[in-house]
Amino acid sequence: PLSIHNIHKSYGSRLVLNDISLELMQGEIFGLIGLNGAGKTTLIKIILDLIKSDKGQVQVFGEATTSTHARRFLSYLPEKF
Repeated sequence: PLSIHNIHKSYGSRLVLNDISLELMQGEIFGLIGLNGAGKTTLIKIILDLIKSDKGQVQVFGEATTSTHARRFLSYLPEKF
């Protein structure tokens, strides 16, 4: 259902995500764990197409998340609105 390939993201000179790749298969459960500032929220926002990655691609059920059709499977409840 979720495929992330070679995601890179920087904020200015600060590299936040460096070549992140993962595949989640049907029925798997996955958690993002890390220290504050590790890039967890950045990766989630890239998956949801709320921000753009500098490089790489994300697909949900084989469709790029830049497509509104692909995002119909996703939901997001932020800590702060």
